[in-house]
Amino acid sequence: MVLIPGDNKVQIPELADTEDPPAYTPYDTPAQSIISAATPDSSSLPSSSPPSNIPSSIPISNPISSSCSVSLYGPLRILDSVSASSSVTLYHHVTVAGTIKCSSNVNLYDDVTVEEGDIKSSSSVVLDGGEGKGGVRILGTVKSSSSVEMTGDVYVQEDVKSSSKVVLKGVGGLVRIRGKVDSSGSVSIKGRVEVEEVDSNGKIVIQSLEKQKVVFGELDSRGGMEIEGMWKFAMI
Repeated sequence: MVLIPGDNKVQIPELADTEDPPAYTPYDTPAQSIISAATPDSSSLPSSSPPSNIPSSIPISNPISSSCSVSLYGPLRILDSVSASSSVTLYHHVTVAGTIKCSSNVNLYDDVTVEEGDIKSSSSVVLDGGEGKGGVRILGTVKSSSSVEMTGDVYVQEDVKSSSKVVLKGVGGLVRIRGKVDSSGSVSIKGRVEVEEVDSNGKIVIQSLEKQKVVFGELDSRGGMEIEGMWKFAMI
């Protein structure tokens, strides 16, 4: 384990840029979509189905706004924004063409894409594209007044901003952030992660599960740095 005191900037040697993920093509699928006023139990979340089992059209929805919580089960394409006074949960082949905004938690699971907007939450944000799920893709920014957690196959094209801690777990997939991670608290990184820049007012903790490569730009911590395990570091 290596301990690096606070107020340190680490510049990692340069590595050729990795390719952006392929353009997203929505599944051709029309199963029934559900809008409810309650967040589903995580134990009931469906696993992703192979494209060969999905029929040939996809339901389309206008912008969605609710004075309580919103829970959407796809396949579904939303032509604009999703907003709620409470939580927003999207899972199983859902594409949003606008911004997701809510006063509580945002939870995205199992093949969810935000094509043109941002995620803005007054509470926590959870993006779970882990093993057995179809990945989560955000082509804008992620902004949270609380914590942000990403697990598995997650792609964020722009910045991630959190007023609390940020947890990046490349377990069951690759977490890739093309912009900057800006956290008022700690940043915890585990597994396969690629990020352009990390700026933390707390501690940056990097932990490996096995010998693997983690790709960073600049790491800037005012709370110190802690690196555990066997790593190969390189710059994006």
